[in-house]
Amino acid sequence: MAAALGGRWLWAPLAVAVAVLVAYGTGVLRLLAKRRRKRVDATLRCWRFGLACSLPAVGAAALALAGVRAWSAAGGGVAPGTAEQWLLATAVLFLLGFAASILAGMLNRVVPFLVWMHRFGHLAGKTPIPMLTDLLPRPAMQRQLRLHIAAVLLLTAAALWPADALVRLGGVALLLSTGQLWRNVVHAARQRPSAEQLAAAGASAPPGPPQASAAP
Repeated sequence: MAAALGGRWLWAPLAVAVAVLVAYGTGVLRLLAKRRRKRVDATLRCWRFGLACSLPAVGAAALALAGVRAWSAAGGGVAPGTAEQWLLATAVLFLLGFAASILAGMLNRVVPFLVWMHRFGHLAGKTPIPMLTDLLPRPAMQRQLRLHIAAVLLLTAAALWPADALVRLGGVALLLSTGQLWRNVVHAARQRPSAEQLAAAGASAPPGPPQASAAP
């Protein structure tokens, strides 16, 4: 398999992927650098971690395409892992490290924004209402991000150095991270104005589930 993967015809799409990721990452980093708000929140950290995983994912794919198994057999001493293991590391870094990190960051930002616009926006200026950041506590987002980073690192290590302990720890971290993300989204979606706020503003209650005030 390693020899087949080392064909030159596979380097063209890899080069295109590298060019696209570099262009995309450069553009996103430029936009992030121009943002007026300088506070670094969990959403921004998710984007940074996702972008940080993209180039290692391409590097792992390049090692797989180059035929790590053949190089090691020839005494090249190239990094641990066979071509199949580098492909698995590529999948972890790209799908979990890059794509899932950015998706989690956007969910933690977009869901509270939509809830605030739909349920609290029409009350602005009529009665005190929560800020957008109040709908989803920052510690909950940071907890999810830390668990997600741990899952990506553990599963990447498990792909290159197969060990039951790494696989199980990575799986537990991923399960906890996904559960925390689900709790974050549900918590934000359940936020709604109180009866006192609606009475003070002379508005009716928006449709939706009962309000949940406990932190996720």
